[in-house]
Amino acid sequence: MARNKPIKKSRRSARGSSALATARAERRSRSPRGKNNRRAPAPQREPIRIPLTWLKFGIGIFLLPVAWVLSLALLQVFNANVEGSVWKSPELVFFSTGLSLWSAYFLFFPRPTTLYVFGHELTHAIFVLLSGGKVGGFSVSHDGGYILSNKTNTWISLSPYFVPIYTVFSISTLTAVHWWLVTIPYFDRLLFFVTGITWGFHLTFTLSMIRKGQSDLDQNGTFYSLVVIYLMNLVQIVALLVLASKEVSLTSYLGECLTAAGEFSRLILRVLGLER
Repeated sequence: MARNKPIKKSRRSARGSSALATARAERRSRSPRGKNNRRAPAPQREPIRIPLTWLKFGIGIFLLPVAWVLSLALLQVFNANVEGSVWKSPELVFFSTGLSLWSAYFLFFPRPTTLYVFGHELTHAIFVLLSGGKVGGFSVSHDGGYILSNKTNTWISLSPYFVPIYTVFSISTLTAVHWWLVTIPYFDRLLFFVTGITWGFHLTFTLSMIRKGQSDLDQNGTFYSLVVIYLMNLVQIVALLVLASKEVSLTSYLGECLTAAGEFSRLILRVLGLER
């Protein structure tokens, strides 16, 4: 019996060391530190991206009420002064004369398309520079033109359609000559007459080119581009009317805008059935 004790102890020791080794092996296999048991990173979901043209289309929808209010206010100003002296103001008469003369020329005589293309591309280039970009090329012909630049945005691509570049040049030149070189007789009337011609040049060519289709409009979505172009030109018409007429002031026009906005709100409520 005495000899069996060490044997029994020996067996127990062997079994214990074997179990201990097995447990350690299992812990090592289950440990996250093991090279073969590292978990693969969970796949990350890509964020939902809305195309920029869709976003601009939505912005164009929200701008439609603004265009409607500004247009209605302008019509109300016209109706309120249709029998007044607003139409007889010398400035507006000279502006209308210049606009009519250019419109007749545009319809019945050869159109200076190359001159328009030059102004169009020049406006692009100016807005590239104003946006902090660089112009690397400039081409103009009767059939079209282009510029090469390292930057583009909405204002660069749409600027020629709402900036009457020749009107800006003519007003700047006449004003500089009048103030610093020689006094021009009937300066105000001459200024509005030239503005009528040059702004008519801008308006007629802009409408003509939009009808033919332009890549500038496609870059931002045609619908959004047309709404922006309409609004910007509408603001210019209002500004010209306020400057040319003593009867129409900016305050009176803004008052008409508030009235038009109220009418538009009531119309929407009636459509939704919230007001009878």
